[in-house]
Amino acid sequence: MPEGDTIHRSADALRSVLVGRVVLRFDLPRHPSGIRPSVGTTVVDVSARGKHLLVSFSDGLVLHTHMRRSGSWHLYRPGETWRRSPTNARIVIDTEDAVVETAVERLRGLVATDTEIGVALLDQRIAAGIGNVYKSEVCHACAVDPFAPVSRITDDVLRALYRTASTMLAFNLGTVSRTTVEDDQVASGRVAVYARAGRPCRRCRTPSLVRGRRQGDERRMTYWCPSCQR
Repeated sequence: MPEGDTIHRSADALRSVLVGRVVLRFDLPRHPSGIRPSVGTTVVDVSARGKHLLVSFSDGLVLHTHMRRSGSWHLYRPGETWRRSPTNARIVIDTEDAVVETAVERLRGLVATDTEIGVALLDQRIAAGIGNVYKSEVCHACAVDPFAPVSRITDDVLRALYRTASTMLAFNLGTVSRTTVEDDQVASGRVAVYARAGRPCRRCRTPSLVRGRRQGDERRMTYWCPSCQR
């Protein structure tokens, strides 16, 4: 059974890689309906109390774990082979730095190359939390055509999309009205393109107006600027 010093060393290791990081994935494989931190929340502390390890999140939740006889925490870089089978995992936490890399890998492996990036961003198997509003706002912020197939999107651009989504989700934690634009633009609306069809683009200010069109099998509305999202 892990002793107190082992728990403290584990807490130190976890603290160095988790504190201050945005959580984009929190899985409880053996308890799929269990309470979990909100997508986009931040890890604020990792501490040891005797043989108990506590991970605190900015949304007020605290993960309390006990290693019992043979439990352990493992740290992995994106793409690194796990030392134990993933089927043995009780908790999986992806932070912003790690999940951006793994999200790209999952996207490349899970969706067809002709899938439009706007559709792919909604795939919760790749990165949970991105909904229809953020899909349009993230693509606009990164100047990406939401109807472009993923085969035309470079890995660097994909990483930028998921980082931007992470930032937006974290910024809007605990708010009712989503805000995705700079402070000086809020007076004229809190989003850049979503539900703004027929109005000027906030960024390029060209005569071309924001457009709206249904996308994907679920026919979800997508909004974009045809001038600056090519």
